[in-house]
Amino acid sequence: MCGIFGIISQKQVDYKQFFELGILNTQRGNLSFGYLTGKMGQDNTLDNVHVFKHIQPFQETRVAQENTNLILAHIRAPTTTQSTQLANVHPFETPDGYLAHNGLLLNHAEYSQWYEGYTVDSQIIIGGIQTHLNQGMEIVNAIQKTAAALEGQQACWYWHKPKQHLYFWRVMSPIYVSDSEETLYFSSIQHELASLLLKEGVIYRYSLSLSCLTEVGAFEFQSPYLYG
Repeated sequence: MCGIFGIISQKQVDYKQFFELGILNTQRGNLSFGYLTGKMGQDNTLDNVHVFKHIQPFQETRVAQENTNLILAHIRAPTTTQSTQLANVHPFETPDGYLAHNGLLLNHAEYSQWYEGYTVDSQIIIGGIQTHLNQGMEIVNAIQKTAAALEGQQACWYWHKPKQHLYFWRVMSPIYVSDSEETLYFSSIQHELASLLLKEGVIYRYSLSLSCLTEVGAFEFQSPYLYG
């Protein structure tokens, strides 16, 4: 298992809250971790985006406590063997976005053309989205087409660079959120900061400038939990 968690706020991120969510998510495994940070500029756009990756377990002392409005994280427990390669640590990047994924895909090898030389199943997700964007699709349609094609567990956050929006979607694997007027919290494990379970097969968009989480699309999926 892996875990995703984070905070997006009009104010400065409270690292005490971030560490609380991070330690909680180590229950899902803690062999490596990575995260993305960014600070909102005067024009309500995200500046100074940085990605940090560690092949060591999540610890407070390994987190750069920058003055930031956004921090999106992933704790990794590989489904095969532990990797010492930073390239295998989430989040993954393509020209138009960053992605982290909790779950296990079953048919990703059928779409290897989406991410040449992939080493982690999660790379197929971001590769599929980028492939569809390159073909001229809008971002929501690109996520829909990619997510619907892939079988297995998906719980993803995706930061879309051009529009500066954050997207969530899930199948089987959980994502809990809490959305206030100024701050969004999310976590793979339910917590008082993130207590509402997102619906399966629904794509959600969060606008940093508007502080608003909305449903923007849906996709077909298969889940054994729906059919017994």
